[in-house]
Amino acid sequence: MENIVIEFKNFSYQYPSAEALNLNNISFTIQKGEFIGIIGKNGNGKTTLLNAIRGFVPHFFKGRSSGTARVAGRDIATPAEAKEIAPKVGFVFQNPFNQLSGIEKTVYHEIAFGLENAGIAPALMRQKIDQVLEELDLTAIKDKNPFALSGGQLQKVALASVLVMDPAILLIDEPSSQLDPQARAEIFQIFQSLKKAGKTLIVIDHDLEKLSQLATRLFVLEDGCLAAAGTPEEILRADIAEKYGFSLPQRIELADFLQSHFPLDSLSAEPAEIANVLDLILKER
Repeated sequence: MENIVIEFKNFSYQYPSAEALNLNNISFTIQKGEFIGIIGKNGNGKTTLLNAIRGFVPHFFKGRSSGTARVAGRDIATPAEAKEIAPKVGFVFQNPFNQLSGIEKTVYHEIAFGLENAGIAPALMRQKIDQVLEELDLTAIKDKNPFALSGGQLQKVALASVLVMDPAILLIDEPSSQLDPQARAEIFQIFQSLKKAGKTLIVIDHDLEKLSQLATRLFVLEDGCLAAAGTPEEILRADIAEKYGFSLPQRIELADFLQSHFPLDSLSAEPAEIANVLDLILKER
């Protein structure tokens, strides 16, 4: 139990203007260091769940909630405890422009913005900024204006501005939705490094191909309910995909096709194994 960092029990929430529950009787636990991928159609409560985890639901957005939710040992229903969650939880918006201060003229100072407001000593602040610039390969553009960057670069700056605060839990809302394939690959490479470093990540994304390769578990949200939860292998099956309306990654579909058309005892959906099987099939022909 001591490794549980997030615990929801029968948690429900409704925005003030909503006609129905936006989160409906949700229960789950998340262990320290897990990578949770959240999937589901738009408007089914994914971002609302992230806002609940960071304590903005119900306090900032108002509305009514029931059930219990604890994050980093704090009860989000209690205003004083919800405020204590903020330093432990970092949130990265879907649109990186929403992450920017709007007043800083360089990438370096944009990343420094949160540290300055937290009163971090200058020497330590420079050390932290230099470290995150190097880790995210942003050193070469540290003196550029954030508004002059490409979408992929801007998303990395938004992520850097959160990482530099060193939160234990990272909530990331559809980071690849506006990126080209190269930028998307770079962002997921960063996630892989964060996972190896022991960070707890909760990521909403429609790129199931990449999300399923990193996630320890996938949560499927439908109509505000946690409709399904399990390992990628458990969730990414044709019957579940059809039931909840999401498309299977191409590697999963290819693995299913190969197993149904060739005498294979078993076949995982790992790209390397699929490539080996295809190579053997082609050689036999």
